[in-house]
Amino acid sequence: MQAYIQHLARLAKLSVPNDKLNTFTEKMCAFMKLAETLPPLEMDERLPAERMLLRPDTVQPSLPRESVLHNAPKVQDEYIAAPGTLQD
Repeated sequence: MQAYIQHLARLAKLSVPNDKLNTFTEKMCAFMKLAETLPPLEMDERLPAERMLLRPDTVQPSLPRESVLHNAPKVQDEYIAAPGTLQD
C-alpha cells in the first residue's frame, strides 16, 4: 500500500516525507474503508446535463463601469487587464 501511496503522491506532485508515510498510509486506508461503506449512486440513463434544473435567464441591470473598474486589480484603457492576455 505504501508504494501505491507514493505513486499517488508523485502523480499529484505532492511530497510525502518517509517519516510521515506510515501515518499517511493509515489515514488513506481509513478513508478508503469509509468510502466503501457509502451506498452506490443511483444512475439513470439521462446525461448529467439533462438532469440539471437551470433557472431561466432574465435580463438584469449591470453594474456601473466605474465601480467594476474601481475594484479591478489592474485597469488598462477602460478594461480590466488580465495577466497573460495584455502586454505591459
